[in-house]
Amino acid sequence: MKKCLLFLCLLVCFSLNATTYIYNGTGNWTDVGNWNTYPAPTGGFVTLNSGDLVQVPFGSDLNINLDILNAGIFEIYGSATNSGNFNNTGTFFVFGTFSQNANYTNLGSVKAGGIYGGNLENDGMLQPRGPAGAVDILDLFGDLIQDNIATVLIEIKGNGGAGNSAGHSKVDIWGTADLTGKLKIVLDNYDPVVGDEFSILTYFSKIGTFSTLELPDISPLSWSVNYLSGEMILKVDATVPYRSMDLEIKEENGKAVLSWNDDQETYQSFDIETLDNDHWTKIGTVLKDENLSFMDQNPKVETNYYRIKGIISADYYDYSEIVEMRINTPSEISFFPNPCIDIINIQFKGNIIENDYLLLRDVRNRMVLSKKITVRDIEQNNIQLDISHLQSGVHTLSIIQKKQFKTVHIVKS
Repeated sequence: MKKCLLFLCLLVCFSLNATTYIYNGTGNWTDVGNWNTYPAPTGGFVTLNSGDLVQVPFGSDLNINLDILNAGIFEIYGSATNSGNFNNTGTFFVFGTFSQNANYTNLGSVKAGGIYGGNLENDGMLQPRGPAGAVDILDLFGDLIQDNIATVLIEIKGNGGAGNSAGHSKVDIWGTADLTGKLKIVLDNYDPVVGDEFSILTYFSKIGTFSTLELPDISPLSWSVNYLSGEMILKVDATVPYRSMDLEIKEENGKAVLSWNDDQETYQSFDIETLDNDHWTKIGTVLKDENLSFMDQNPKVETNYYRIKGIISADYYDYSEIVEMRINTPSEISFFPNPCIDIINIQFKGNIIENDYLLLRDVRNRMVLSKKITVRDIEQNNIQLDISHLQSGVHTLSIIQKKQFKTVHIVKS
């Protein structure tokens, strides 16, 4: 259906010559005076052909108030908002901020290392990609929606290593991640070491797991892929027998409830293990003829890790994927004064951590501020935001965490 629509658009819509189009200033796409070329790339439907280049430089703010088919290259260094139907079959770069207020479908490549506000429908390739010298992290403030032809590409670089965010690309999804499709890992002069681990995806919640894993060969070492409750971890291990058992976890009244599958009836029994002081400890056993589930009655009030050891015989066994359950104490956040004329104060206590996010949207629901919370912010327990430049009305302020989302309305006098 999508291909048919695109074909019809190509037949009836206005098409551009292979040209570089640069948008300077603030305004709508149809504000022809802001384009560097004449005629400006306008019409009821704009087709950007292969070879065409559109750039939104630093300091420019473009509202895309028409429908676009991009088969060329589209680069956002400043900010842009999509208010129409945007179909991408080319390459779409986001190095600044892109806000999605209508419909965006990717059939080509999205290479982004900035902020993408809104849902992303990915039927092509998604690759975190920052400008030269920047860390390749994409912040997706919405849901990632994928089908089985989609690919997420993550790069691990030569300065990788445990906990080194500069050593790999990453997607932070502040919504639901649909993990249908393929995960592809590529290495750039990286020498794997046992214990290296990479948080490659974070999410509020997830649907499914990747149907295809395209992982580079690092023999004699091996990769382990762990779908945790708020993030996906890629880790370098010594070679261990691994087999997916579709291990899932949920919380019920403060208890950890695990369930898994053995569709091929491979195993005689299952040992349930949890990570305790960097060592895996057996906490229970389930026989093959029993219901394949287990409840941990006493999980720790912090992060809990679990895996299943599927036992074939005394000498043969497999380990499942690793899952996580985190028990948090709720955050308490206060904002004052409200209504406000110029400076608003934000204070918090509880589970606020470094790299949580503050988002501010104006009366037109445009993102006007995005700030990562720093160690200094936490220590001072006070963040001041100057909103004197905003127009009067009701604005939306949100604090976003992996498992918490708090939004308040600020009245600008």
